[in-house]
Amino acid sequence: MKRVVFDIETEPFTESFQNAGPRAEKRKHAPKLRLACVFIQATRKYRYFVQETASELISLLQSANEVISFNGENRVSLNQAAQINLGEKKHTDGRKMSVLTIDELRVACRSDVSQTYRLWKLYKAGKLQIPEKKFWPRTSSDSYHEMGPGEHMPDKCPNCGAMGSLEFVEWDTEGMTDGKLADYEAGFYGSAFCNRCKTEIDFGF
Repeated sequence: MKRVVFDIETEPFTESFQNAGPRAEKRKHAPKLRLACVFIQATRKYRYFVQETASELISLLQSANEVISFNGENRVSLNQAAQINLGEKKHTDGRKMSVLTIDELRVACRSDVSQTYRLWKLYKAGKLQIPEKKFWPRTSSDSYHEMGPGEHMPDKCPNCGAMGSLEFVEWDTEGMTDGKLADYEAGFYGSAFCNRCKTEIDFGF
């Protein structure tokens, strides 16, 4: 079986792309590929692709029997998953990817792919740990509702309109008042980073 793991970084979304109407118009202004990193399990080798070799990337992905990538399902970030399962942080914060040189981006993307692959192996072995959410009481009843930081993060980026592209940004809670900490942990407000348009947004304010 040909199994590959990949990560892609694009240029930031432009205003023209964000404001474009029909899909065909958006396609004209779509951000270009900066770098893609692919790990091929059978050969244990990494390959890198840029805009000029994007067709080779597509062919490689199409030829694979299984394609693995981190999708942030259930609002769990790669950083959160890596810390709880691998004991390490994500190499580079997503917000800083756009300012990296191509050589720096190769290192960051390779790290993301490596972490994704190791997390996938834990998942297949039934050993993947998912960060637990805290339970907070509803104000309207005595029952408990599963909530936590980021609970009220929007599903759609208010900046570019992309669905499912937001990644919760954890705050440093040291120094917060008890009231502010309680609201934050209940998910009433916070920040998120959009992996599509590469911007950070605040919600619940």
